[in-house]
Order: sequence, then structure tokens, then C-alpha cells
Amino acid sequence: MNKIIFTNKGFSLERLRLLCDVARAGGIRAAVGEDPVRQSLASRQLKELSEYANVDLTQRVGRGLELTEAGIELATIGEEFFSKMTAFLQR
Repeated sequence: MNKIIFTNKGFSLERLRLLCDVARAGGIRAAVGEDPVRQSLASRQLKELSEYANVDLTQRVGRGLELTEAGIELATIGEEFFSKMTAFLQR
């Protein structure tokens, strides 16, 4: 098993799912709703995931955030992971 995945703090399945939700919805507000507290929490969790991956996953656009190319790539990896895990667990 590759230890690099577990070396840094900041990764969780919940954060990866959030990134996937944001990618699918097109933004934090669309993914988590209008509650500013939930939006702030989501923003912080994406920042922590960015720090874990040592790459910017989001970028500021006006008052919102959008995914960078790296964010889109990781969201795609996350979607594949969740899809395969779901299929495995449904067997």
C-alpha cells in the first residue's frame, strides 16, 4: 500500500464526497444550500483537502469558488471511487 496517501492530515471520505458534490452541482452554494454556516464549513473542508493534496482544488471567481483543473481531476477520481465502492457493496 502506498503510504503517501496516509502521510498528510486532511483527507477524509466526507471531504472527497463534498468535492464531488461541488463538482456535480457547479459550486458550493448549489451543493450545500443557502446557509452561510454550511457554505463556510464546506469552504474550509475544501481548503483542508487542498492542503492535503498540496494543490489548489478551488479558485475564487467573484464572490464564489470554482474548481481548478486539479479539483476537477480529483473529483473525477472520487466519483470513480464512490461508484466502484457502491457496486462492490451492492454485490
